[in-house]
Amino acid sequence: MKIIILAGGGGIRLWPLSRNQWPKQFLNLTGEQDGASLLIDTIRRCLGADIQPSDVYIVTGAALKPQVIGQLRSAGVEE
Repeated sequence: MKIIILAGGGGIRLWPLSRNQWPKQFLNLTGEQDGASLLIDTIRRCLGADIQPSDVYIVTGAALKPQVIGQLRSAGVEE
């Protein structure tokens, strides 16, 4: 099974929490201590369901690519 995670957007729906360069997928909205973002929480759910990291695809814009990569690295998920 292939998983596609949509992680783009302009950060306008949750304003003032989200911004153009820091949209909702990078926010920790759960209040959990580990500070995981919505993106990382989604990836962890996929990996917890025995889906291989190579089967998870993240679709984002070029401007957000560095943040996505940074979040993956900080969570210990391979690119």
